[in-house]
Amino acid sequence: MHLQGFWEIEHHKKLYDVCIVGGGLVGASAALEIRHLLPKSKILVLERGWQADGASVRNAGFACFGSIGELLADIKQMGNQDLAFKLAEMRFKGLGMLISRLGARTLQYKQVGGYEVFGDRELFEECVAHLPEFNKRANLFTQTKGVYSISQHQKKSGISKKFPFCISNHLEGELNPLMMMLALYKKLEQSNIQIIRGCEVQSYTERAEDVSISTNQGEFLSKKLLFCTNGYSKKLIPEVELVPARAQVLITEPINHLRLKGTFHHHEGYYYFRSVGNRILLGGGRHLDKQTETTDEPGLNTYLQDHLERFLREKLNVPENVGIAHRWSGIMGMGPEKLPLVKALGKHTFCAIRMGGMGIALGSQTGKEAAEMIVNHS
Repeated sequence: MHLQGFWEIEHHKKLYDVCIVGGGLVGASAALEIRHLLPKSKILVLERGWQADGASVRNAGFACFGSIGELLADIKQMGNQDLAFKLAEMRFKGLGMLISRLGARTLQYKQVGGYEVFGDRELFEECVAHLPEFNKRANLFTQTKGVYSISQHQKKSGISKKFPFCISNHLEGELNPLMMMLALYKKLEQSNIQIIRGCEVQSYTERAEDVSISTNQGEFLSKKLLFCTNGYSKKLIPEVELVPARAQVLITEPINHLRLKGTFHHHEGYYYFRSVGNRILLGGGRHLDKQTETTDEPGLNTYLQDHLERFLREKLNVPENVGIAHRWSGIMGMGPEKLPLVKALGKHTFCAIRMGGMGIALGSQTGKEAAEMIVNHS
């Protein structure tokens, strides 16, 4: 039982203009955009962890917007090439917003290039056949010619035996997700936006003029409520079309004379790996055990972790004497559509969720869209 003191009870009686549940990239971005649009508004962010504990920090640090193989998979799923490239454009612009807001140095952002590697010649040739068309489409929103090109980078990185074919996207890069969130929290404080950590929302009640939000730290009142809870959303808003998805990740001990540099994708993005200093970070394999990984419970999947380690040894040539330094997982939000879900749930309640595993790229743009929706709904 959480027994509140008098001062807590008095403080919680304050009526906020907007309360945001979820202090990850989307929630923090939405709060900053609302502050810009409504400078005098009272904004509250409720985060159940000491920092965002879903995918905003526990991701792999990829600043990417789509390899050709991933885009082809998006087109097949969405059934519409225009929608797939609209999504790619949202990702690209979202990354630009993030870098502009926080700065490349703060994010430890580096445009190291993204490389899609193939062991299958047939799939590689299918992707190569789309190079001219996809470059033309990408040029429309990147204002850059030749975004995609056939590459020999995998040879320089020492993985050409298992991956003899490669297509590069020279506009992609990497960043430090923890530095990203710490910088966003600093921005929230500087913008006079209150954030309460360790505050878990248990339920909410929409009333005639406001919303009552019940938490483990008492009740809060707000004129508007925005859920930015992504993969954890079904517990609080079960009506939304979303399923949680857990992603497994590992990182090695330091490797002497590591040749692998850059960010890499394989098998429609189901595998992703990159160098982090002189270590290799590797994640993915969820397609091999989707039933188990359709969960919002954090934890390790032994089967997939073992599979990733075999991938590391057999395909990335990491010797057996190089240990695994750390293993973790992050919770993503997926749905029947690839586009984020930004919508009103009621008169005063809204959501901005379902990043589809591309939250770093989509988070800033989705937060902005959510903020504009709330302000225009007022």
